[in-house]
Amino acid sequence: MEFAALCLEDAEAMKLAILPGLFLFVAAHGLAADSGVLRAGILAQSDFEWSADGERGLCPDVFKALQKRDPLLHFTWAKPALPERRLLSELGSGDVDAACGFVRTPERERLFRIPDVVLYEKTLVAVVRDGDRLDLNSFTDLRALGGNDVVLVNTGSQVPTRLRQLGLAKIDDGGSSSAVNLQKLMLGRGRVFLYDDPAVDWEAHRAHFSGRVHAIPAALDVDRYYMLLSPRLSADTVTRVSKALQRMRDDGSLREIIERWATRIELGRAGGNLVDLQG
Repeated sequence: MEFAALCLEDAEAMKLAILPGLFLFVAAHGLAADSGVLRAGILAQSDFEWSADGERGLCPDVFKALQKRDPLLHFTWAKPALPERRLLSELGSGDVDAACGFVRTPERERLFRIPDVVLYEKTLVAVVRDGDRLDLNSFTDLRALGGNDVVLVNTGSQVPTRLRQLGLAKIDDGGSSSAVNLQKLMLGRGRVFLYDDPAVDWEAHRAHFSGRVHAIPAALDVDRYYMLLSPRLSADTVTRVSKALQRMRDDGSLREIIERWATRIELGRAGGNLVDLQG
């Protein structure tokens, strides 16, 4: 009997010794979000999704709105901002729980949990110099560009990969902003500037800029952007985020956030605030 009692005491002591380590293991593998704290990742070189310091942008506003819809959810984010590949890697490992503003692909559907709510759309717009009779109606029409025609895109854009698939080689993605690329276009350093316009109302963003360039009146393509969630999150947490997003879509609050930030896009104000590239 004494031996059996000692064995029982040893077993209980072993359980007590194992539990703290088990807790640390769970926390270290990204499951702490089930306590209600979700770690969002800041995407570097974002257009209007995140400011460099993570304080402003469409995505922080979406996360704050989600918290209001479900008081059991709480999002936090901290610098530094991460490049896309690094952010998606940390999302997969559970070091980050949520990422805002990504195109849905079959590969990402296998790797992550994706709520079935479109956050926003971006229309691919072609801008050319006034007098240029270039006729474009779809993305594939860009094949008609001459071999010496340079295509300008903003740094961090996903468009260059698709352009190369079309066989286009003269691509300049060194411009850090729309203002820089519009100035390059005006100076003849490119034939076309391709811009992902996040405006909800495409017709409202076909105005001329500075009387020297204009947007071709056709949507070359439309990409839809979603929120990605770590596969290490519990099913309950994923469901909560999904339902909160659905309520935001249904009551119009998600659209209000998108429209508010769409009015701030750089393209609409670049004509009066161009940087000097003459040197």
